[in-house]
Amino acid sequence: MLVRAAENPAQPSPPIQAAIASQPPVPKASAAPLEVRWGQWTWQWETGFAWRETRGVEFWGGTDFSTKTLQAVPGTGIVQGPAGPAAGVASRSYANGFVKPDIGTPFGGDTGFFSYQSSNQVVGSNLVFIGNGDTTYKFSQRVQQGSTSWDTRLSSGGPLVSLKGDTAVNSHFTLGAALDLGFWHMESSHQTDAFSLYQSSTATTQKVTDSYDTSGIILPPGPYTGTFTGPGPVISALPARANAGSSTASTSALVVDRLLQRTAVDLATMSLGPRLGVTEGKWSFESQSGLALNIARWQSWQREELLAAQGSGPLREALATGRSETRSLLAPGFFLQAEVRRELGSGWTLSVLGRYEW
Repeated sequence: MLVRAAENPAQPSPPIQAAIASQPPVPKASAAPLEVRWGQWTWQWETGFAWRETRGVEFWGGTDFSTKTLQAVPGTGIVQGPAGPAAGVASRSYANGFVKPDIGTPFGGDTGFFSYQSSNQVVGSNLVFIGNGDTTYKFSQRVQQGSTSWDTRLSSGGPLVSLKGDTAVNSHFTLGAALDLGFWHMESSHQTDAFSLYQSSTATTQKVTDSYDTSGIILPPGPYTGTFTGPGPVISALPARANAGSSTASTSALVVDRLLQRTAVDLATMSLGPRLGVTEGKWSFESQSGLALNIARWQSWQREELLAAQGSGPLREALATGRSETRSLLAPGFFLQAEVRRELGSGWTLSVLGRYEW
């Protein structure tokens, strides 16, 4: 939208002109101070405000993180517990003691290297321990991939300066040329998740009761701890195992790769071309086409944040990285413009124009 002085301000009649000429010269204001006449041509400066919108602009961000950068967690499988295997000679630890091979175990299957906390663990002819057996892990993972790019339309308002020259063909039509110069600053920002990774793990631990035969052996009161080399009482190193239930624990984690992106452009456009005008009363219509030269300075920024949450907890930043890029572009092209004007009086004109460039 442009506002300028009228091209044809009212002129005094010849008698009034003669009267003015007879008086001493005095300063006077012009109704069109930015207008210059040269022969059959009228040249005029115009300034105004123009709103500009670009066609689609696509932003490619890329990522520095991926699911491969995440810490590995246990998958589906079985892990042997401290109580050891159900059969055979092994080093076994329990909640209330331990039974381990001693120096003579390979020869007779007995051991004196054991420990118990209480005499209550002696049940009949058995020494009984409780502990954790094997743990079964079940792990699941779900990945949701997002996009690292986005497209948008940039728009902004800015100043527009025009130098226009016209010559009248008749009372309704004018021919001319125009040189336009405009400046705009446009920017846009975007947030997206490159990927979301959900992990869950369930651990089921088997509780066991192991009984060791102590037939014919007198055990000392508890607590008692034997030694690897003896001397001391010995018991069988092979337990009789019974299951005593299980316990289950579940954990989950959410990892999000978040991109914060912004792009900005400083744009200067200079255009030159012929124009045709049609005037009817206080209204006029003008069309113009020609060459346009766009000078753009692009700047792009991206911050990448790897966010993690345990269970139902909040997302917290675990890792972050950033990058930026600046480029300059010189792009020639063509334009087509249409403009409607109306004289408002007192030397002012309202102008509304639409323009397309490619």
